[in-house]
Amino acid sequence: MATDGDYDGEEACLSVPGAHSMRLRAAYARVEGVDVNGRPLTVEGTGELARCLQHEADHLRGELYIDALTGDRRRAVMRMLAGP
Repeated sequence: MATDGDYDGEEACLSVPGAHSMRLRAAYARVEGVDVNGRPLTVEGTGELARCLQHEADHLRGELYIDALTGDRRRAVMRMLAGP
């Protein structure tokens, strides 16, 4: 994956229902892989598409977006997950 720049925005995930947080990501991302037929494929984008590419690449490494949160952002998500 190639990335560039900074892009801060809200992020959530179906794997972590009920939680959301601001998360700093790269403003540009390019990922390479293969399609269902094994042919090389490159996808690149900026803004929210870049966020999605990085988010899904994290899942391939076994990571959730909340794993990289720290400080107040992490505490806020943990409170959301704990419920009332």
